Amino acid sequence: MTTTPVKHKILSRVDIRKHADRSGVVTLQYTARATYVAQLYGYGPGVFFALVPSEVPISEEIEQAAAEAGMIASDHPNMPSFKRLVVDALLADATLNAPVLLADLLDAPARWMSADQHELERRHERAMVAVRIAMRDMLDDMRRRALLQRRPAPASEPARRLSPVTVVDVIEEEVETETADDDDVIDAEIVNASTVSVVPVSSTVVAKIADAIAKARKSELQQRLPGGARRHLMKLPAGTYVIAGDRYEPRVDLPSAMADAQEIAHRKESVVVDWDGEYPIVVRRYGAGGRVVYRVEAALKRVAPEGDAS
Repeated sequence: MTTTPVKHKILSRVDIRKHADRSGVVTLQYTARATYVAQLYGYGPGVFFALVPSEVPISEEIEQAAAEAGMIASDHPNMPSFKRLVVDALLADATLNAPVLLADLLDAPARWMSADQHELERRHERAMVAVRIAMRDMLDDMRRRALLQRRPAPASEPARRLSPVTVVDVIEEEVETETADDDDVIDAEIVNASTVSVVPVSSTVVAKIADAIAKARKSELQQRLPGGARRHLMKLPAGTYVIAGDRYEPRVDLPSAMADAQEIAHRKESVVVDWDGEYPIVVRRYGAGGRVVYRVEAALKRVAPEGDAS
């Protein structure tokens, strides 16, 4: 007795259409002509996968790391881009497995052409790698924040703490120079440091920096902003920003902004700016190697005698 081989419907990836509706639901639909015996509940013929990006759960590992860092996982500045990568990976997985997902909808089993199968496997693997890298970076950042919170501040040398997140052990003498810009002018302070060690500092120091920001804004301290920064900030909501090149990234608070900016400065100069919607204040500028090259507190002292910066 001979059996008739099952005839498969050969799928082509050019017949898979991605669509996002106004409610944010993303669907995958097989658009080639076919005979359907069923439909995905709530959707038209050919739709074999539906996803609501806002309902994609955050992994328990990320939630735990965020809790240890004293923050909400969804508030992490990298979370929006991370979720987009997760959605892309889920869509890549659903596309690769379209023959399985279409099994109950079509009148015949389906399979990919060999070339399409290999290409979709490659895309799926690439999407998964992107998710793993982004997740690792975000977990590393959260663990670093948690470490900064747990590590006790040293009892010695309290006066040498220059920021809420760093201590710069100055071996050489501090040198101050003046630089000029076309319309934004401010003294630039260069700190020659042989070593930079990251340690947390007290909330008192954070309060002093916040006070310096308020005084600088009240006195309209002249600012040397990155090129075009003022125009760019006018389009953004009030908050604390890390500026590096053409990237303007918001941060949840001043300490995290300073920590991130110092880390970025190992690759390129970065600036922390406090923006109230009207007058931006340069809080910190970091140069090569993450060195602090400008502090708003020092700038205030240079334009007013000690104790008269109010």
